[in-house]
Amino acid sequence: MVSRVASLRTVAGARRCFGAAARLSEIAPSVWRVGEGRPRVAVLGGVHGNELSGVEVVKRLVSEMRGTTEHVEGEITLAIGNPPAVSRGVRFIHQDLNRCFQEVVGDPAMPLGMEHEQSRAQVLMPSLRGLDVLLDLHATNKPSKPFARLPGPVAGRKERFASAERVFLRALPASCRTILWDPDTLIAGGAMSDEYALQHAPFEACQRSGEQIHPAYICYESGLASDKSSAGAIYSAVHACFAELGVLRCPNTDSAVEEALGREWEHFEITDVFKLDSRGYEWINGFGSQNFQVLPPGAAFGRRLEPPEELHAPTGRDSYLIFPKGKAFWIPGWPLGWLARKLMPEEL
Repeated sequence: MVSRVASLRTVAGARRCFGAAARLSEIAPSVWRVGEGRPRVAVLGGVHGNELSGVEVVKRLVSEMRGTTEHVEGEITLAIGNPPAVSRGVRFIHQDLNRCFQEVVGDPAMPLGMEHEQSRAQVLMPSLRGLDVLLDLHATNKPSKPFARLPGPVAGRKERFASAERVFLRALPASCRTILWDPDTLIAGGAMSDEYALQHAPFEACQRSGEQIHPAYICYESGLASDKSSAGAIYSAVHACFAELGVLRCPNTDSAVEEALGREWEHFEITDVFKLDSRGYEWINGFGSQNFQVLPPGAAFGRRLEPPEELHAPTGRDSYLIFPKGKAFWIPGWPLGWLARKLMPEEL
């Protein structure tokens, strides 16, 4: 199966495009928009302040669009998720911003003056409603291969994956071959940016040049948080997304290339979460050092300390350790990590 898309080299280098002339404007602190109408696409970076590649991509896009007249067919929103956390180089100020995208103002358990991320989520949420495409650019705090996480229940995920692959995933570096699903919302209870966007998706698919653009909400994890080397490739993939959507298109479409959808993807599904309690915790047997670390059936991977209790992977199949937390991110009652299973092709 092939589809005609602009080559990354052509798209990334394009500065003159066609459509309705518009200027980038800052509509809220560190939130910029150009154009109007559909398709509506948003690019977020810095939802976690220590994840640098996404911040670099958004800053580059803002820099190239600011002060010039862009020709846009649709609407592009660019945002730095958590500017104070980015400035300090920390994951968050008071709480994880990517657990705050829900229609609840204020947490009764949150002390007064500690609501920064909740307030910031309220600023960002209007820009996440009615989107056709969301690209939320992240990275991990432990070594990891690049992967994409897609939201939503089991029903319809084959179609959601096909849309995500068409508009963005296939333009990513070849090293990205992994998709993570969380149908039971075990990571954040449905309060992440992409989950919120899916909950507020347009009622009807966007029509463009006789084709339907089905919504795609993508969290891309590019690798280790401190590594900015992937920013250039992500930037090119974002521009390829703009071209595929037709929101920013190059006039020299004859230079477009045929790009095959032949990448072999691995799909994983979150199955369990384990949290820090009052007994303390330690990783054991060499586990907890990286993302997607394989846990053989029944393997002991962690230990609660007082009284001691080992944590074991499920029996009967391999499991995979997802987002294992380093000690700097241990908070009582919060997850230490998650377990996932690998999906068979027929399960997609």
